[in-house]
Amino acid sequence: MIEQALYLPHPDEEYEIDPRRSNGELPIPPPHLMEYEEPPDQHLAMGKQDMGKMLSALEEHNFEWETCQRALEFGCSNGKMLRWLADYAEGREMWGVDVQADKILWAAENLSPPFHFATTTTVPHLPFPDQYFDLIFATSVFTHIGELHVAWFLELARILNEGGLLYVTIHDEASARAAMDGGKLRRIGEIMEASESAEALRSGDFGFVSIAPYGKAMLAQVMMGRNYVEHVTAPFLRLLGTAPEAYSNFQTGYIFTQA
Repeated sequence: MIEQALYLPHPDEEYEIDPRRSNGELPIPPPHLMEYEEPPDQHLAMGKQDMGKMLSALEEHNFEWETCQRALEFGCSNGKMLRWLADYAEGREMWGVDVQADKILWAAENLSPPFHFATTTTVPHLPFPDQYFDLIFATSVFTHIGELHVAWFLELARILNEGGLLYVTIHDEASARAAMDGGKLRRIGEIMEASESAEALRSGDFGFVSIAPYGKAMLAQVMMGRNYVEHVTAPFLRLLGTAPEAYSNFQTGYIFTQA
């Protein structure tokens, strides 16, 4: 339900999207297949906003659709963000993968074409050849991987084409500071304040922090400092830059290419 959400915008905010339609007239998932059973217009607006921020960040690093033949969303859920790439899907191969089989089944039945979907597991392996994708993005995924995060970075690097871009969102120092300052993010801030790492999170002097569980099985609230992210990915990925408030106006976007 909405009152359980950690990232949803304030309920008084207004949205301009007609809940009866979306980009490309694609179907809208039923409430039980949305993360927080939010209203359809809110669900669509959040996906559109986060996709817009991602595309803006990628453009700052010279991303061009003309050179992108294959794209992957790692952790696509029901396609909330991926659906907003429908206008770019013609002539391109676009995939979404997730461990949530019910949401992937819905997406495969309702958003394909133009997209392709597959259910994967929590084991760091994806069913794609080496250097297959020109663009890979993962929003609010590494923020919940309490283990094997480095192995997953390695796997995404394996299937990233030379010269391709990887975009992920992370709870870093800026995210922790925003949450612990209160306001709309006070609930996740309360989780951080109650943890053994509260002092480090408050000061911004932390590497990797996993607080588990915070609610659902197999999920944790994971924070990674920028220096830590650069350190663990440096052997195989090169950090090109970051984008503040890139997901839900809270998580920081990190843009990588192969090292």
